[in-house]
Amino acid sequence: MGIYLIIFFNALVYFFGFYIIKRSGGLKQNLPFFFYLVVSIVYIFITPLYFYSVQRETVWGNFYTNYRGVGVYIYDYYDIVLIYYGLALLFFIFGYNSIKSKSANNKVASMYKLYNPKMKIILVFFITFLIVLTDFLIAGVNPFAILLGTSEKSMFVNVATTNYMRNFADTIAATLIIAYYFKVEKKYFVVMVLASFILFALLGFRYRIIITILGIFFVYVYKNRIKLSTILKLGIGVIIFVLFMLFITVNRFVFVRGDYKNMVFNPTKFDYGILFEQTRGILADINVIKYMEVLEPSVSYDYGITFLYFIVRALPRSIVGNEFKDSLYPAPAPKLIMDAYMLPNEWTKTVGEAPLHYCYFYIAGGLLGLFGFSYFFGIFYKWWKNKFPINTDRNIILQVILCIITFQWISRGYFPQTLDHFSFLIIGCFTFFFLARHKFSLR
Repeated sequence: MGIYLIIFFNALVYFFGFYIIKRSGGLKQNLPFFFYLVVSIVYIFITPLYFYSVQRETVWGNFYTNYRGVGVYIYDYYDIVLIYYGLALLFFIFGYNSIKSKSANNKVASMYKLYNPKMKIILVFFITFLIVLTDFLIAGVNPFAILLGTSEKSMFVNVATTNYMRNFADTIAATLIIAYYFKVEKKYFVVMVLASFILFALLGFRYRIIITILGIFFVYVYKNRIKLSTILKLGIGVIIFVLFMLFITVNRFVFVRGDYKNMVFNPTKFDYGILFEQTRGILADINVIKYMEVLEPSVSYDYGITFLYFIVRALPRSIVGNEFKDSLYPAPAPKLIMDAYMLPNEWTKTVGEAPLHYCYFYIAGGLLGLFGFSYFFGIFYKWWKNKFPINTDRNIILQVILCIITFQWISRGYFPQTLDHFSFLIIGCFTFFFLARHKFSLR
């Protein structure tokens, strides 16, 4: 099948998806599904076409890397994976459309009376921020010294006392989104955002910054009518967002090290080709699928075992012990992925690439796993829509959380980690609404 026919087929699939949105209540009623399509366009359609057009032959290529010429030759497998993933997206759409939408009152109201919600969300923010900060103070890392550039340590590479505490960074992101939704006074909100983004940057948590900005954007979409002027503002916002993401991408490690004198501020000096390097996960997918189909066709599927590793991640080392928990790793899929890169053993600790979620579907069961899991998660997205219709404050926040975790899941792929992020975002939501339902004084 020629590449132009493959492009046409994929374009039809996306048009079909957007048509489903139109006949199922519009953008606001189907925002997580819409965003799934948008992220997919970037990661599994535009990005591979770009790398195909520039004849990228390996995952790492010959630019933006110290590993020139390293890796499996994948240029002959772009078209095959584009067909596979176009069909997978079609099955996702079929799954979403297989369940009838439940009608809901579009008028947004609270499920119950909320008492002093603005101060309650500030309280939740303060507690969760303190939890993350305390974790590093216990570990002997002073974030204020790192911020001032007077520390030789790095929060990015330092091991936290417990991942449970560090993961509350996701809860911080949730509190910022909720604070924006309930219009917390600007003087408080700006301080919350600045403090959080500085902490995220020091931690190397670029994704927390991205999902926070996305969450605020989705709240804006839910609470405002989309007009031409709104689209223009959003366009300007997207440009600013892209420049901001380029800034933190280019300066990521400089910021983490506190090496501020080498920071790059001039947008004209940004390398815009690096944008596609941030969305190149599908190159890893192509590598893995070619490995399983051509280079090592005898390799076994993992039959979804890796999806269950969220249970292993949740096991506390203080109870089960380091030796037992370490014996359960690596999960089958990550090991297969590293094998697929066919790199020297001494490189595997420093060289790698995070594949997309579809790669894990394929590892679970080949094309049957790819199409089957896509269909299942299409059903899940429609179930979530029907379970939490956007007629309450809480449900809107839950829809926003599904939107932002969609970005994390598609772009990073590893389901146990995605479920971790999802859980701590949900903790922020339900903790706030639990406190806001009860009347008590904060003074």
